[in-house]
Amino acid sequence: MANEVNGLEPQPQLVHADAKTIAGLSAVYTMETRMEIPQLWDKLHAQVHDLLLARTSYGVSYGFDGQSFRYLCGMEKTDDLPADWDTVVLLGGRYAVFTYDGPASGIGPSIDIIWKQLIAEAHLKPDGRPSFEVYDSRFDAKTSSGVVEFWIPVAD
Repeated sequence: MANEVNGLEPQPQLVHADAKTIAGLSAVYTMETRMEIPQLWDKLHAQVHDLLLARTSYGVSYGFDGQSFRYLCGMEKTDDLPADWDTVVLLGGRYAVFTYDGPASGIGPSIDIIWKQLIAEAHLKPDGRPSFEVYDSRFDAKTSSGVVEFWIPVAD
C-alpha cells in the first residue's frame, strides 16, 4: 500500500446494519474547513458531557454536493436528548467497516486513505448513503485516542 496511517486496518469488514436515527449538532464543512469539526464535538460535549461518556457516539457525513458536506456529531436518538437537535437517518444495508486505533490526529488521514485508496483496492462501490464514524467504549474521549470505526455504505 502506497499510503499508510499507523493504526488503520486496510482490510474492511463487510457487515449489514439496521437503520437508526442519530441526533446531535450539525454544521456544513468543505474539505478545506473540515479541520474545524472537533469544535463541533466540543460544543456537543459542553451540552451533554455525561451522556457522551456513557453512550456510543457517531460522526455522520452526508449531503455531499461536490463542494461541501454536512457533518453531525451525536448519539442514537432517545427521549432524553434535546428535542431541538438535528437528526439524520442511517439507512440499513451493507457497510464496509474500517478500523483505526490511535490518536484523534490520525482520523482525518485515515478517512482520506479510505476514500482515495482502500475502497477501490477492496473492489467496493459506495452507494451514496451517509457514512459515519463510531466512537464506543474503545475510544477514550479524555485522551482523544483509541478505536474508531469508519462505516462506508457500499452496494450489495
